[in-house]
Amino acid sequence: MEWLLDVLSASFARHEAPLLLIPSLGKGVAHFLFSTLASNEESVPVDAMWFGVEARDDEVGVRTLELEELLKVVGFAGSPVNSGRTSERLTELSALVARAVGFARDEVDRRRKNAVDERRKRVRREMRRLEAWAGDMDALITKREQAWARASGRVPVHLEKEAKARRDEVLRAKESQARWINGIAAHGAVHVRLVAVFTGE
Repeated sequence: MEWLLDVLSASFARHEAPLLLIPSLGKGVAHFLFSTLASNEESVPVDAMWFGVEARDDEVGVRTLELEELLKVVGFAGSPVNSGRTSERLTELSALVARAVGFARDEVDRRRKNAVDERRKRVRREMRRLEAWAGDMDALITKREQAWARASGRVPVHLEKEAKARRDEVLRAKESQARWINGIAAHGAVHVRLVAVFTGE
């Protein structure tokens, strides 16, 4: 689908999209197809969604459809045919775009809430495991240092270096964990793109 977004970006302004006439949808029915994207601090995509928002006459948000379901409804899962006709609802549907975009943003927030909650639970579990491991490692290193000191009155240089290497390993693991957490966390507003509008008339 990336090629489709590239074409849209070059051909249409923000929240403008091709209007496709699908007579089988029936009178007064339209579907707004949206693509949404949330990125992390390094602009790497974290959450991407595609879904349709159905409108009947001037009522927006009658239902939402997953991409696969929407493609079946509009006939794109089979062999779509271009009728060559122009939609009679261009002005009417243009007036619904802002409401459809607003509905899509609310839908994204609703869908992402569960995903974000699960991600936070996972992060908390991993942080607890890391902290427990780091604590065990530090206790083990300290115990060995004390044993070495009791045996010879001081910690030998080569063993002191080994202890430092172990502590550096723990520090690197914590830094790696922090990078992972930042990598899965979305920042800023979710980008919502109107990809296409399908109408029955």
